[in-house]
Amino acid sequence: MVACLAPWQPLSSGHAFMDNRAIVSTSPGALATDIADTQSFDRRVGFVENIGKRQHWSDQDVVPRRIEHLGVLATPTDSSFGIIPRQGWAKLETSIAVLASIPGSNQVRLKLAFAYIRPLWLWASPLVIPPPIKYARTLARAVWHTGCTW
Repeated sequence: MVACLAPWQPLSSGHAFMDNRAIVSTSPGALATDIADTQSFDRRVGFVENIGKRQHWSDQDVVPRRIEHLGVLATPTDSSFGIIPRQGWAKLETSIAVLASIPGSNQVRLKLAFAYIRPLWLWASPLVIPPPIKYARTLARAVWHTGCTW
């Protein structure tokens, strides 16, 4: 870690950063102990947890609960919900709308779609469910400036 941070040392405040860890426990009592152990470790090494981002779910939850982890939303206790990007498909929709307004040839818009829009749904493949078909149609219209999507 020191070797990785060395070039940025003059820019940093000297504190360490850790993100996205999961604690799996078999009971509420074990969870409390595991969290206490983790907090003790954090204090010793100087990590600070952002409590506002802490999420808790249980396979005993009556109502399935969506959780966010590593940029995706999942419902661990109910696979029928599927895994989607954290903001749903809003970023994809906005990007397609911007693409449609870009002047130039179809080839320019197609290259931009491959470079900037395609990664919005491929980055977490195969975990994330495919986007709804309406986005494929909207993307075709944005690239080709046509109402024909077949």
